[in-house]
This record gives sequence, C-alpha cells and structure tokens, in this order.
Amino acid sequence: MFRGELVAVQVDRSNKYVCFGRERISFDADQLVDLRPLIETHLEQLAASELIARTTELARLHQLIVRRVVIRNQKTRWGSCSIKRAISLNWAPDPNSSICLRLHHRA
Repeated sequence: MFRGELVAVQVDRSNKYVCFGRERISFDADQLVDLRPLIETHLEQLAASELIARTTELARLHQLIVRRVVIRNQKTRWGSCSIKRAISLNWAPDPNSSICLRLHHRA
C-alpha cells in the first residue's frame, strides 16, 4: 500500500531504478540485492518532509506552538507529544490498522 492504494513495485535493472505509484528510486545495480532497505529509506525521507510540513501547517492553522517535529521508525506507536511542545510521529504506521489518526497538540 502506498498513499492508501495497492501499487506494484517494478524493477528496471537495465536503467537502474525501482518504481511504485508515482515514485521512482535510482539504485546502483551492483549493490542491490534486497529492495526493502532502498524503498524504506525513500519512504522515510518522503514521510519526514511531508509530515513535518503538514504538522507545521496544522499547528499554524489552529494557532498552536510546536517547537520541534521528529519522525521516528517506531513499532508500537503512531506518535506522541511532549510538554516541551515537541511532536514525534511514526513514519510507518501499521498498514492493517483501521484507526483514523487525529493529532492535536495542546497549546
């Protein structure tokens, strides 16, 4: 699943890239054995840029102060916030979960 849709992962070894959805990741053909670390690193970077921007946007919209947003790779939590106005988000929530996540950082 990528962005809520089932997508196929396609590997083009001759042109040295992996595609899924609208994403395209280049790789070194000599070093690639396992696709998982390559795709996970890309997804984590993508999530970090999008989640930090969206969290900041929502905080501004609701006139909340957020001092720091951190993206983590947690196994058991969707996210958390601290008394120091820091928000930690999980970049890879459980794909089998039907929970609709709402974040509201207390002002």
